[in-house]
Amino acid sequence: MAVCSCDVTLSNTGVGSCQPLQAVAKKIIIVPLVNGSNVRNGIDLSSIPTNADIINLINAADSSERYYPLPTMENVTNERADSITEEAPSGTIAKIRNGAKTFTGEIWFQGSTYAGAIDAFGCGQVGAYIVDGNDNLIGDKGTTGYLYPLAIKMPTWDVKTIDTTDTTVAKISLTFQWKDSIADSDVGMLLASDFDSSTSWLDYNGLINLNGVASAISTTAFSMKVTTPYGSVVNPVVAGGLVISDFEIYNVTTASPVVISTFNETPTGTYAFTFSAQTSADVLSLRIAPATNGYDDTLLSAVVITIP
Repeated sequence: MAVCSCDVTLSNTGVGSCQPLQAVAKKIIIVPLVNGSNVRNGIDLSSIPTNADIINLINAADSSERYYPLPTMENVTNERADSITEEAPSGTIAKIRNGAKTFTGEIWFQGSTYAGAIDAFGCGQVGAYIVDGNDNLIGDKGTTGYLYPLAIKMPTWDVKTIDTTDTTVAKISLTFQWKDSIADSDVGMLLASDFDSSTSWLDYNGLINLNGVASAISTTAFSMKVTTPYGSVVNPVVAGGLVISDFEIYNVTTASPVVISTFNETPTGTYAFTFSAQTSADVLSLRIAPATNGYDDTLLSAVVITIP
């Protein structure tokens, strides 16, 4: 229940002529509650992010400041349980506190690989923005001037895979509760029309992890098969179609960049690089260029390329 004070002032009850209401929830954007400097992550309402700003947030190098959009969901519910009450012998029922509010949704056509990717969110201090079917963004307006992600109660994050049956598709079920400190009156919304015309929260995708297998290493060349976590355990799906400007080579031993001389992709997802001669025993690293969006190269850049 709301905390009552002795000098409580009743709220006015007039209804506006046009009140936007949240449509059915279609996806959530996971956001760490604070960044590495312990500053809350959120949207400053005096500076609404543009499409370019949002893309930068999704691709942020600092993972504590990154936005993590999940895919579109089906069969979403976001309901508050019955309030906790106590009934006296006289029949008087006193409200003790609000019931927990639980979010449940299904991510269709995904399985164990994706479930493993999002399961770890349950171990962190995170929140989420809700995106509804009208592309509106719903968050916590409890602090004047900001729309923060709604805080998630950490131990309640529950990810389950549901296998294909004769009548149903493979899917992931996601369930969690919002923190008890978030009152229904704290929930606010930025309309799709509040953002620039190129912004569509429903269309944003999270980053894809990249890994690699190096081969044909010489003093002036190497090849790298660049893979994603998806596909079979023997033949993972490759990341094809990247161009020379999407890559950087770095000499870890000398702490200096290596200029790529020539570049070729054959077969799809396997990239051959040449460069000026490097010293034997030097260690090189292949990285995705900062301007290239959509990928996390943490695993790829960790692949050791030792010059023979």
